[in-house]
Amino acid sequence: MNIDATKINLGPCFLTFDSNELGATAGGVNIIGEMKTREIKCDQSGETVLKEIVTGASLQVQTSLLEMDLAKIGLFPNVNSNTFYDGTGLDLLDVSKALVVTPVADEGVIWTIAKAALKANFTINNDSENPRALGVTFSCYPDTSATRTAYGYPIAVISELGGGS
Repeated sequence: MNIDATKINLGPCFLTFDSNELGATAGGVNIIGEMKTREIKCDQSGETVLKEIVTGASLQVQTSLLEMDLAKIGLFPNVNSNTFYDGTGLDLLDVSKALVVTPVADEGVIWTIAKAALKANFTINNDSENPRALGVTFSCYPDTSATRTAYGYPIAVISELGGGS
């Protein structure tokens, strides 16, 4: 088996949410995708899975923001006038915005997500050994304004940057 080392990329990413550059991050930027499926079995085959059908997918982006200020905290959908509200009844799809994950280096892939919501599931670390960071999670949703294909609606468009991957 041949190995193409030019397709092995390492490095941090820039995050842009609703045209706002989110600045420095800590601990990496994690893109987490999960395909949801339903196993099909029958009485005659016992616990043997005969086939599996895709029922949906989910995508999240998680990171910790180091350049924490009121403007960044104000990006949460349940923060208004520097006040954190419970957000009961808030539809995150209604407040979703574009999220772009771009490698710092000139190689790798760009993830462009048309509809991402910054969930108010965050952690702010306050200790004497590490920089204060705002841990954030973006939930990503299908772009139902795009054309549906046999694969469903797009959640993210992945494109190549530079010469890598």
